[in-house]
Amino acid sequence: MAPYATPGTADLADALRSLVPEHEAILMANHGVVTYGEDLLRAYLKMELVEHFATISLVTKLLGQEHLLNAEEIERLREQRQHRSKNGSHSPNAAHSFFPQQRMLL
Repeated sequence: MAPYATPGTADLADALRSLVPEHEAILMANHGVVTYGEDLLRAYLKMELVEHFATISLVTKLLGQEHLLNAEEIERLREQRQHRSKNGSHSPNAAHSFFPQQRMLL
C-alpha cells in the first residue's frame, strides 16, 4: 500500500515511485488502486483481477472465514506467476481463461 498523498501532486507520484518496480497493482491509502502493464488491455485485466480479489476478501471477512496465506504459500504463488510469465501464459489471449466474461469487450 502506498502512503497517502494529496491527489494530483508530485507527492503522490513520489509515494508510488518506490513500489512500481516490484508491483503491478498498488493500493493507494485513502484513494483507490492503480494498475499498469505492457499495454492498456493488460493494465485493465490486472484491475479486474484486483477487484475480483477484493470482492473475495470482503465476502470471506464478512462471513468470518478469512484465512490468510503464510509466507511460504505466497512465495509459491510468486514462483508460479514467474513460470507462467516466462512461458507466455500472460498474453492477452491467455487472459480469456481467467476472464471469460471479458471476451465480448475485446
